[in-house]
Amino acid sequence: MEFFDDHIHTFESLRLIVSPEYGQYSALISGPKNEVVGYQHRQPYPFNLAEKISTLPLVERIVRVNTPFTLIPSSQYDESLKHKLAKEAFTFDALDFIDTFTIHDLTCIYLIDKSLRSQIVKEFDNFQIEHVLESLLRNYLADEKTIVTHWVDGHVIIIAMHSGLKLANRYAIQVPEDAIYYVLAAYQHANLNPHVTPLTISGMLTESSTYFEKLSGFVKHFVWPGQDPLRTESANFEPHLYHHLL
Repeated sequence: MEFFDDHIHTFESLRLIVSPEYGQYSALISGPKNEVVGYQHRQPYPFNLAEKISTLPLVERIVRVNTPFTLIPSSQYDESLKHKLAKEAFTFDALDFIDTFTIHDLTCIYLIDKSLRSQIVKEFDNFQIEHVLESLLRNYLADEKTIVTHWVDGHVIIIAMHSGLKLANRYAIQVPEDAIYYVLAAYQHANLNPHVTPLTISGMLTESSTYFEKLSGFVKHFVWPGQDPLRTESANFEPHLYHHLL
């Protein structure tokens, strides 16, 4: 799936955000008011936008990763402890790339394994690296009550808000029952009712998937991030697929 607006060269500033995966990527090009002027969804490598974007006024080039992370209160974080905390939090032998971001009073430590890091360096060597959790928290941390999920193949990130952040975690899922368990556990942890509080869905989950079909037996209301604030002339644009690239 691919789209490029005929008026893409009329914009004075654009931002490009890429979501890299193993063997493929998605990309979103947006204007200063979140106008969607170009996108690619699950394209195989190599990154073939280089020539198309060479003359565009890109003010940001961002790679937004979805990789293992841990959140701690910023008051407990010290830069000198970054590698020690990462080794305690993750069970990976090769911590190839470790970075952090801070939002409000929380610090997130995340890693990128060697295989994905190598792909990013090869395809997007001049891009700034961010974690998708930062985007999700920026969009939802002020909400009073909400459960937010972000889905990719084999994993789901779940954020639970109820008068503050109650949970933010990334889970491996192999069957729909895994996802149901983690989603319902998030509702319970945040003391929210899955028959009342809607579940926000972004990422690769679709209404036709078995995961959604079974999940809808336990959660009664869903929010699929809509067209606003994204605006595009593409008839095939599915906003929830790109919500994490805002």
